[in-house]
Amino acid sequence: MNILLRYKWLLSTIAPKVNQFPQKIIVSVMQFVKWFSNLIFGSSQPAPVIPSLPDQLKQAKCEFFWAQNYYNTVTDPYLLDYAMYQMLAAQNKYNYLLKKARTEGVTQNLEKSSIIGVY
Repeated sequence: MNILLRYKWLLSTIAPKVNQFPQKIIVSVMQFVKWFSNLIFGSSQPAPVIPSLPDQLKQAKCEFFWAQNYYNTVTDPYLLDYAMYQMLAAQNKYNYLLKKARTEGVTQNLEKSSIIGVY
């Protein structure tokens, strides 16, 4: 009985004060508790899946062709600059991944040449 009274007293004194805390403090404490529990018990989320190098190459090639099509259809001068930068970035990404695949010896479904000079 004594424990029950203490529990009720504790709830009656602490509960109103909890509502006075700023929301940021409560969120920060909750994030810390989540981080600490993941540190102690291990993460509950699975590790992110990294696609294979040939899949990354296919994705980079699609990004390049998307940027090229966007460049061909855009009319605004500011968007034209953006489209050129996107196309150049996608081209460099594809060439980097192709060079990486060649140095690692990945040969499955790779093309013999890069997309340099396609546009």
